[in-house]
Order: sequence, then structure tokens, then C-alpha cells
Amino acid sequence: MNHPRTGSGPVIPLNQNQQQPNHTIVPIAPPPMPPLPNLPRLDLLQGSRRDYIKVGVPLYEAAIKGDWKAAKPILDKQPDLIRFAVTENYDTPLHIAVSAESSKSVEEFVINLVNLMGEKDLELQNKNNDTALNLAAAAGNVRIASIMVKKNHALIQIPGNKRGMPLYMAALNAKADMVRYLYDISLKMTDNCWEHDTRGWVLQKCVEGDIFDVALKIVNDRPELIVKKELLTDVLLALAKKTYAFKGKKPNVIFRVIKSIFAVFHVRVGPSEKLLWFKEVEQMMPPQHRQKKNKEWQTPQDLFTKKHADLVIKGEEWMKDTSSQCLVAATLIATIVFASAFTLPGGYNQNTGIPYFHKEPSLIIFVISDAVSLISSSTSVLIFLSILTSRYAERDFLESLPKKLVNGLATLFLSIVTMMVAFSASFFVLYDKKLVWVPIVVTGLAGIPVILYVMLQYRLFKDVFKSAYRSRYLFKRNKHILYH
Repeated sequence: MNHPRTGSGPVIPLNQNQQQPNHTIVPIAPPPMPPLPNLPRLDLLQGSRRDYIKVGVPLYEAAIKGDWKAAKPILDKQPDLIRFAVTENYDTPLHIAVSAESSKSVEEFVINLVNLMGEKDLELQNKNNDTALNLAAAAGNVRIASIMVKKNHALIQIPGNKRGMPLYMAALNAKADMVRYLYDISLKMTDNCWEHDTRGWVLQKCVEGDIFDVALKIVNDRPELIVKKELLTDVLLALAKKTYAFKGKKPNVIFRVIKSIFAVFHVRVGPSEKLLWFKEVEQMMPPQHRQKKNKEWQTPQDLFTKKHADLVIKGEEWMKDTSSQCLVAATLIATIVFASAFTLPGGYNQNTGIPYFHKEPSLIIFVISDAVSLISSSTSVLIFLSILTSRYAERDFLESLPKKLVNGLATLFLSIVTMMVAFSASFFVLYDKKLVWVPIVVTGLAGIPVILYVMLQYRLFKDVFKSAYRSRYLFKRNKHILYH
């Protein structure tokens, strides 16, 4: 008959044998391997079946029942058994005990067992990389967890299955008391063992598990987490689905979570992004709740408008100031290129009225560039005029005004570029091949205004373009996201 098999014997040599050819064949160093689990001793599993039945099975049964009287004689004879795996999953007696149903006998069993173990013994992991604390966190027994943490505080920093920290395991299984205990001793997840993603997972699972008080603490303590749009979308969607939580005392906590989330974005977004957030959250809410009024008889839309009135006023002032300055530049360019259209380089034949250099490619480039510059500058003037005469309503900041400003800046840039091209082409018309260096130098110097425009206006154009065209994709998920 077969006793529990581990498979660890053939696996480890196989990996060692495979690493050697990888280093010799592949010229590029392989990516760093995840740390190997701190496995217990496998003597029982790899030994004879008789020894396993005589020792392993009784120890397993004693651990799962919390029967210290049955386990103590076994451990007195073989103290090292506290470091032995007793299941195919490489679980130690401590792993088994902390996973059992909570009772006084189980707690007593864990206390006695931990007293026999050293700090490093508590860090032993099973096949899934889980320590006993990870399993205790998933089970939700705070008393048992505190016993182990008191003996070895480093346990809270050891990740388990799929990089899941003990705090995440508790949140994943909606163990509210365990989550509160572990979060209080985790230094607000500031240790190096935490990553941005793992912190985000805890926040999401706290919301999904109705542990809103801890979720609120995380948002306030780690505001950078909700900058990631995928996580923020998941959190808001989870909140929107919890309609039952908007009854009794819970709404106060939930609204504080939402308020804290948006407070982080208060300094990060403008009118268009805030309006987009409002519209998206509005879509998440049931239709019958969208027009409900608060104690001051305000609908959500009324309250939003009131709270962001100053932001709209500042946005209007900035938009008008920017448009006015760009309008002056566009008008000046339109005036210059319009006059240039009737004063071609080299003049006209007084008898025929045909330009003297009408067959020169440079003159053709001059005429086309001048026409494009006139048309684009005139278009830019009209766009900036439409911005100045806009109503500046709240919804205009969502798409209308940002798009107009983007198009105005783009056509202004095109008019500047084509005006410089026309200016340079005129020198190629007037100077023969013996003085070709003159138009070349002029062309190089004519590029300076274009470069300056790009350098000075790039950040403005980038921000406005993002607000006008990319904000609409803020809540759309990436199809290739992997969820844990």
C-alpha cells in the first residue's frame, strides 16, 4: 500500500539538472526565479508507510482536533516532528491546527505547539508557499494569529500563494476582525515586502468584503493606490453593486470611502475629468437613486454643480485667457500671409501679369505654403472666437471646450510652420545657385520659431489633448488585464 507521496525528491534534482544547460545554451541571463518555499522536513512522507501510520496519522488527527494530550507523548519522543510535513501538501502540525475549526482546545494546542517551536520553525511553508499564519489569516482566528505573531513578527511580511500576504488572505476571505488586527500591525503596508499591486488587492477585497472601515484607512493612508484606473474602477464598481449597504449605519462609512477616493483626485484632475467621474458613478447607480435629494433638497447634479462652481469659474478664466492670446497670434499670422499672397517674390510681368518665376518649384512651394498658412490661421481665429463666445456651461468642459482648444492650437501650429516654409521658399526664389547658402541659412533660422512653439506649448497641448480625447477611455478596461 502507498503512503502519501511528496514528489519533492525527483523534482528538486530535475530543476538543478535543467538549470545548467539553460545557462550554457541561452546567452541572455534568465529572469530571476521566485524564492523557493521554506519547506518542512519530509522524513515522514519519504520514509516507510509503517512509520507514517504510527506517527504521522496520529499527529495529524491530534492537530486537527486540537487534542494536545494525544500529541504531547508523540512530540516528547520525537521533538523534531514539529518541523515535519504530515500531508502531501507539506503541511506541518501547526498548519493543520490553525486551519481547523476554532475552539478552545485548538487554541491551547497552538499555544503549546508554538512554545516548542523556534522563530524560524514558524516560517515553514507548505507546497503553496503558505505559512501557518497565512492559513490562520484565511480562517479568521485572531487569537491564534496573535500567538504566532508575538513569537515571530516577521511572519506578517512573508507572502504566500500567488504573492498573497496574510493581510490579503484575511481580506480575501472577508475576515473583518483579522483584517483589522493585521492592518494595525502592518505599519500601513509600508514594508518593502509590499508592492503597489498587492496593496491594491487588499483595498479591493476589503470593499468586496464589506470591511469599509479598513478600506477607508487604506485610502487615507495610501492615496497613491487609487491613481491606478483599473483598481479604482474595480473599487467603484464593487461599491455600486452593494445597494444593500446603503441602509442603516453603513452608508456613512461608504460615503466616507467614496469621498476620500475623490478627495485624492481633487488636486489631480480638472473640470472635464471630474465631470467624467460624476457621469460614470451616476451610471453605476440605480436610476431611481439618481434624482434623489439630500437633507438640503439637492439632487446629486445640484450638489456637484455647487461644489465645483469655483473650479468652473477658474477653468473659464484660464480658457478665455489662453484663447485670447492665441487669437492675437493667429490674427497676426493671417494678416502677414494675406499680404504676402499679393507680393510674390520677384514681382509680376507688367505686360502679362504672370509672375517672373512662375516655373520655379520654389515659387510654387511659396504659394501653396502661404495659402495653407492663411487658411489654417483663419480657421484658428474662428475656433478661438468660438471659445471666447462659449456659454462655459458645466458640460462644455467635458468635450466641447477641450476639443476646440486642441484644434485651435493645432491649426495655429500648422499656420506657423507653413508661414516659415513660405518665408524660406521666397529666398530660394530670389537667390541663384551661386548664393544657395543664403536661403539654406535662412531656412535653418526659420526653424527656430517652430521649435520654440513646440517646446513652450507641448505640455499645454498634451494636457488638453488628454482631457479632450483620452479621458473618455478612463473607465474602459484593458482587454489584456490579468486579474488575481
